[in-house]
Amino acid sequence: MAKKGQTVTRYSHNPLAKKFKCPQCVNWFRTLQGLSGHIRFKHGVYEKQDDIVDKLIKVDRQKLILAAWGHGLGLSTSTIKGRQQILDKWAGLLEYCESFGVRLNAEDFKNYVIRSFELGSG
Repeated sequence: MAKKGQTVTRYSHNPLAKKFKCPQCVNWFRTLQGLSGHIRFKHGVYEKQDDIVDKLIKVDRQKLILAAWGHGLGLSTSTIKGRQQILDKWAGLLEYCESFGVRLNAEDFKNYVIRSFELGSG
């Protein structure tokens, strides 16, 4: 509750005044809730996208994990290499799509892997 003579921000004389500035960009917001939502969706985990280098590093890491995991399960070397080739092709697809401004995500990767196995690549 505001004390006598004080005004509460959301009841200011100019309700369209934008009083809250985003600390990470140039946007201003009328309410603290608006600023909070903006930060959460534009600068938080929901909007964070890996750049192509990070994605390619993850693919290389997945290949190493796949090799260790496959040997631990007793998969043949040819099966492991076939699955690693699928990851190599995914890395090429990532680079190709990025060159056109298309960003692939985890759902695209799942569909790609499923389709690769349907076609008999792995």
